Amino acid sequence: MSYMVLWLDHSHAKIFNFKSEEPEVSDCPNRHHTNHHNTRHQENEKAEQLKKFYHDVHDQILAAKELLIVGPGFAKNEFKTYLETHHAKGLSRSIIGLETMDKATDGEIKNIAKKFFHKYNLFH
Repeated sequence: MSYMVLWLDHSHAKIFNFKSEEPEVSDCPNRHHTNHHNTRHQENEKAEQLKKFYHDVHDQILAAKELLIVGPGFAKNEFKTYLETHHAKGLSRSIIGLETMDKATDGEIKNIAKKFFHKYNLFH
């Protein structure tokens, strides 16, 4: 079974696709991201930019059967909500975990993923 790990913050996503023992890793930078001050108009613009970014990420993880989302802040929860509310309910059902994780190396993410999915598979 293929599973994926998505490391996500508001400016960048990294996707680990475990089709085999060694995952394929791909990057998805937020090409819609700009820095703004917090005026109401700019907050609306930021929300639209995040929506476009989450759509880009969504398109790259469509094949996920089991999905673990990790990251340092609120983006992982926002992305889960995005999937649940934007015609991606099927993909949202593949989410089996959300874990808080600061910036990490690819190797650290791979190790955490292997441990998480090993425990998950023991109980499911």
